[in-house]
Amino acid sequence: MHSTLGYAGGFLGPLALGATLDLLGGASVVGWGMAFGHVTVAVLLGALAFVWLRPADLAGDRSAATTRA
Repeated sequence: MHSTLGYAGGFLGPLALGATLDLLGGASVVGWGMAFGHVTVAVLLGALAFVWLRPADLAGDRSAATTRA
C-alpha cells in the first residue's frame, strides 16, 4: 500500500505541477509561485492526513508516563 501510494504521488505530482503551470500561462513568476503553492498545500494535507489517521495506540509505542519513569 505504501509503495503504491508513493509511486502514485511520484506520477501525479509532476502532472499536477505542470497542469498548474499550463493553466496560469506557463513559466511566469505567478505560475511558478502558484505551482509551488499547490505543492505546499498537498504536503500540508498529507501531514494532516497522517495526524488524523494515526491510531490511538500502536504496538510497541510507549506512553509519556512510561518514558519519564
